[in-house]
Amino acid sequence: MFKIKGFWLKQRVNSSAPKVFVGHVNVKELFKYSTVDVITKDRTGIQRLLIPGRVKKIVKFFEDTDNQSNIIPNSITVSIEKPIDTTSTDNELCFICDNNEKFIKIIDGQHRIEGMNECSEEMEVLLTAFIEPSPEEKAFQFIVINNKSHKVPTLHVKSLIANFSVIEDTLQKRLNNVGISFSHVKDVDLVDNEDDSPLKDFVLWPNNPEGLINITSIEVCFKYIQDRIPECRDDDALKRDVFYQIWKGIKLTYPTLWDKGLQINHLFDKSVFIVLTVQLTDNTFSYCDNKREFTGDDITIFDNNIFTDSTKAYLKDFPIDFWTVEWSKKGLDTSAGRNLITRGIQQVKDNLRNQEDELLKDNILI
Repeated sequence: MFKIKGFWLKQRVNSSAPKVFVGHVNVKELFKYSTVDVITKDRTGIQRLLIPGRVKKIVKFFEDTDNQSNIIPNSITVSIEKPIDTTSTDNELCFICDNNEKFIKIIDGQHRIEGMNECSEEMEVLLTAFIEPSPEEKAFQFIVINNKSHKVPTLHVKSLIANFSVIEDTLQKRLNNVGISFSHVKDVDLVDNEDDSPLKDFVLWPNNPEGLINITSIEVCFKYIQDRIPECRDDDALKRDVFYQIWKGIKLTYPTLWDKGLQINHLFDKSVFIVLTVQLTDNTFSYCDNKREFTGDDITIFDNNIFTDSTKAYLKDFPIDFWTVEWSKKGLDTSAGRNLITRGIQQVKDNLRNQEDELLKDNILI
């Protein structure tokens, strides 16, 4: 039988806040019956992947012979996935279960549990247990605990918010109310998951560890599109449409570069991704000006598929080799590096204009 000794706590008596059980438990017993919800492609978890280095530090913290008084007094926050009568006044929770039953989910403290379990010493740990909380409640508690104290990587929090803002609309409101806002996360989530997105399944974040595109580069591109096209500032659908059109044009020009198994593919490098999106956004304005001048038609950037058409025209005959050969220049994720990429692309465009046989000849990046 597994027991947790402690007491019931209703922190906010006159509210709908959940009642929790606060107690202490043997770490090795807790480890036996608990598991961690890790964010994976199925998007159901809330936790980041375990970092072995952090576990080792915790083991060292306790097994340091010069500091045998070391303790970690912080409470582990868990979810008990079994129905329990929260009106009870008992001072312990008792569970009859087999060794394979993982009915406790770690909301916060997975590294502490792993590290303390690896120690030879038997230890007790403080515990705050939510009883069958909703997925939204677990996500909220994880984000608030970690965002207000030891910072979880922003990328992980963005992934988590994206997952639960779709499932539970109230999560974003609750986070906003406690001063945590990632309102732009929805855009990145849609880029990675919408069927009409040319970059579906290509965003690299905990929701998609096999992706190729840095999440920050997408956010930078959206910001540029909003700055360049004022109408996009209050219209998220228009902003995404411009972005999708540009990358649809790139995909139509280089379909083979959407093979994730390519050894070298600069197209999705953070700096290249940003430079291309910026250049192709700007180019569409020139494309419309030229079309109006030579055809007399009243063409605007809001015409159907205009960004896709201008992208295809800009990249016409641009050699795919430019994106798949080894570049001699490294460390291009700087303003100076992006300037080099811009100049490298322009040099190839100039060579195309001059009809040179060796289009990549003497290119500054190669």
